[in-house]
Amino acid sequence: MSLELKQLYNEILEKCKSRNTKKGKKQFEKFVKEKLKEINLDIETDSIFIATNIITKTVEPKIILMAHYDTIKYPDIFEWIFKIIGPIGSKQILKLFIFICFILTCLYFSDKFHIYKYIFFFKPVVFSNELLNSIYFFCSNFFFEYPLSCLTFFVLSLDYIAKLITYRNKLHNANDNTSGIISILSIMLRIARNNPSILNKIQICFTDLEELGRIGSWSFNKKIPKDKEVIIINLDGVGIGDYLLIDGNNESNKKGFTEEIISYFEQKEYEIVKCRIVSDYRSIKENIAINISCGKKAKLTGYYIPNCHSFHDDEIYFEKLETLILNIIDYIEEKTS
Repeated sequence: MSLELKQLYNEILEKCKSRNTKKGKKQFEKFVKEKLKEINLDIETDSIFIATNIITKTVEPKIILMAHYDTIKYPDIFEWIFKIIGPIGSKQILKLFIFICFILTCLYFSDKFHIYKYIFFFKPVVFSNELLNSIYFFCSNFFFEYPLSCLTFFVLSLDYIAKLITYRNKLHNANDNTSGIISILSIMLRIARNNPSILNKIQICFTDLEELGRIGSWSFNKKIPKDKEVIIINLDGVGIGDYLLIDGNNESNKKGFTEEIISYFEQKEYEIVKCRIVSDYRSIKENIAINISCGKKAKLTGYYIPNCHSFHDDEIYFEKLETLILNIIDYIEEKTS
């Protein structure tokens, strides 16, 4: 059956490999619509700013399968850093370094500036993943004392400018996150063939602009029913790796759901690592949401998602992905029966 995965992958390569321009997003929307039409599912789009989510029309979902379809390119040096120190969510390491440098700068100028005021406003900016929050806190900071605020804005702007420059024409996106897209489409096609009665209990959301601050998932979070139990499963970078990297949002951890799904996959003889990933599931605030990724162990410490944001992201281990998909289907059938 991995033949179906390969076929889906090749179709995406042919029809909509670049999914970051307006034209590319329209082509991807058309591709998804055609695929889901085969199993009598219809889609709608939800737009916020320049982000366009693609969502199936499901009235009362019990399971939501989520994956982002945009991808961004970082300099190849980051790939080598990831392989050595394995920081999942490694962009935070750079931001932490900036924050430490800022603290040292504050200490140096402490006799001239109000140090605690800067630390208070700067920390949310450094650790924020959302562009709007960065702008907000920059403005707040700017009106107190402008010199270091300008420095803050300049450093953060470099990060966003680099993303925007490399964002539009990224074609190397097999693992991140074409693997998540073809996994979800394959899951839905198989369920339609083998267990169609539960199809109306599953919703799909392909989110946009995950790489620029999880803007698409932030918007989708507002539309998820809060008065009913819904489980969101986010697939991000599931194409390559020896370990299954699983994490849950705060709601999932609080209700013990993260441990439950880890236990489920441990029974399937996976090597599980519970670690925090920078992905869309973290935008979900009031519903249970978990993330599944595949990773490798770094040379020194930690884990990393292979080929992520790299020119080498042209490979998927279809046989391993096939096994993961079958296990996710089993889990979905168990939860929706």
